[in-house]
Amino acid sequence: GLMTVEARNRRDTTVALSQLFPSNIVDAMDYLEGGTTNRRFNERLAREVASKTITFPDTADTRVSATLDIRELLPANGRGVFSLSLSNSDDYRNTKIIVWTDIGLLGHWQDDEVAVFAHDLFSLEPLGLAKVTVYSSKNQPMGSANTDAQGIAILRNLDKSLGTPRVAVTSYYDATAQS
Repeated sequence: GLMTVEARNRRDTTVALSQLFPSNIVDAMDYLEGGTTNRRFNERLAREVASKTITFPDTADTRVSATLDIRELLPANGRGVFSLSLSNSDDYRNTKIIVWTDIGLLGHWQDDEVAVFAHDLFSLEPLGLAKVTVYSSKNQPMGSANTDAQGIAILRNLDKSLGTPRVAVTSYYDATAQS
């Protein structure tokens, strides 16, 4: 993915890519606001995996831009929740969140059950045997299930004392994929 980075009166900036530790996915929800967050996201929940310095044209008092290919910074497996942060930024909310995945997820919550449909974002084929874990508003795991051949998992009889369903985390391993 290509991304445009803009600046004014800056000669350069360092772009840092950090990867969210999977165990922090529920806590990360508290830091998100419109796809941006602040430096504390990285300090508390992630680890830096790559960085790159971008040089801008030396043009005073003019907005300038440079292109960044995010794929150059991604680790080999390239999947997960990441943040991109700019150094030398005067903006406190200088961090953008990126979800790099090929799993699409649709969920519906009613009373004490959650139904989830998992599919491949490129082919739209359902993902059978994807593991789905639902976490609550109190950051507690409420239940886990594997999707069926149609990509559907239904988690029933959720304990309401744990809170309300807040986020579903899904993982999938395709044993037939060639490397």
